[in-house]
Amino acid sequence: MRSIVVSVFLCAGLTAFAQTSERAQLPADELELRTQLESDKSMIQLTCGLLMPIDPKEMYAKEGTVQQAENTRLRRKFFEAVTKYDSIRAAYTCGTDEGGTIKKYLLSERGKLTFVDDYSRDPFGGLRITLYDCWNLAMGAHHADGKVVFLSCTSTNPDRRKIIF
Repeated sequence: MRSIVVSVFLCAGLTAFAQTSERAQLPADELELRTQLESDKSMIQLTCGLLMPIDPKEMYAKEGTVQQAENTRLRRKFFEAVTKYDSIRAAYTCGTDEGGTIKKYLLSERGKLTFVDDYSRDPFGGLRITLYDCWNLAMGAHHADGKVVFLSCTSTNPDRRKIIF
């Protein structure tokens, strides 16, 4: 009798878990966009993060400094292409603490800027993709020597949020 009661509770618990752990589905248009962006061979790939100064005592300081310099070179290349109204695309992928993946894209099609936040592979990030049209692309530096640069643009959405890439 005891094993029957335990079995019933286990089955009920598994059924309840299955109902609450069902993943949200990405809308078809967002899935198509994600597929296009991920398969784009012309996309410039940057390394996640690395906008802040790197402590030379850190274990990965040498590798981080090299990646930081490459990111700066690629951001400058992107900025230069946009000022010439060339089409160019850049992206970076970051892992989350929970094991998900977040991708950020900055796209320029002949001067028209679009920023894409892709949380579709992050179960804690809403499983969504958000698009922002941008204007006023600028390049800033974290250091006076200009060794580490970032790109920023202003969203045309009603919140006029500043986007850092």
